[in-house]
Amino acid sequence: MLKVWAVEENDWFRVKNQNLIDLELKYICSVPDKEYFVYEDNQTPEYRNEYLSSLLEIAIGDDGYSYVLNPCVIFPDGEWEAWNYNSEGPIR
Repeated sequence: MLKVWAVEENDWFRVKNQNLIDLELKYICSVPDKEYFVYEDNQTPEYRNEYLSSLLEIAIGDDGYSYVLNPCVIFPDGEWEAWNYNSEGPIR
């Protein structure tokens, strides 16, 4: 079951997950745009863990996923990139 929070309940991913972010940031690797901006089914997603501190957490699921928005990537229509994030990393 997915719990989507009311606007006033949304918070930055780092508030509850700073330890996880700190672990991830030990392994920063740069992903070129040509690999990062590929959105296809059955893809192993490339992600930029340097974005983790900027994510806005908007929901959490029973499956252990946090649903987050990434303000570091804003599309021409104004929409923020969305990720599903669990202990194994994000799915964009």
